[in-house]
Amino acid sequence: MIDMVLEQIEAYLDGGVSFEELERWVAANLEALSDEGDWDVVVFVNDLDGDLMDVSQGRLAEDAFKALLRERIIVARSQGGAAG
Repeated sequence: MIDMVLEQIEAYLDGGVSFEELERWVAANLEALSDEGDWDVVVFVNDLDGDLMDVSQGRLAEDAFKALLRERIIVARSQGGAAG
């Protein structure tokens, strides 16, 4: 399921989905992703959810958020799973 998350993030970074669409997707899938039982996935998704909230509330610039996501994707792909 982490691959689904990474694909959604990459679609956002590539402009295929908006910030709002990413936010809605995470909210709609948060419980299922958390219930997966993989601690790394749970941490990754909870961090993502928190960062989305920070951007929405103006505590994190969207450009900084995108840079953070790019770093997380690199780490996650290099480890073959999630990384926070």
